[in-house]
Amino acid sequence: MKSTYNISQAQKNLPQIVRSLSESGFVGISLRDHTKAFLISTDQMTAIIETMEILSNEHAMNCIHNYKSNQLRFSDLNETSS
Repeated sequence: MKSTYNISQAQKNLPQIVRSLSESGFVGISLRDHTKAFLISTDQMTAIIETMEILSNEHAMNCIHNYKSNQLRFSDLNETSS
């Protein structure tokens, strides 16, 4: 399936394009050879929203930073202290 359609192609093939989103994730819609819009699968949009939520969470970003800089310590959940 193509990754970009002009508006006329998109109108003509919309049901097929929507079905293909599960494979491709998104397709572009162009007007006069410039991409003006995207159709995005629900899985892809959900992933984008989740990423935006994490990026906007200061505590989560601090944890990610600490993990990447080896400053985050993990505990083994199977080892319990009495």
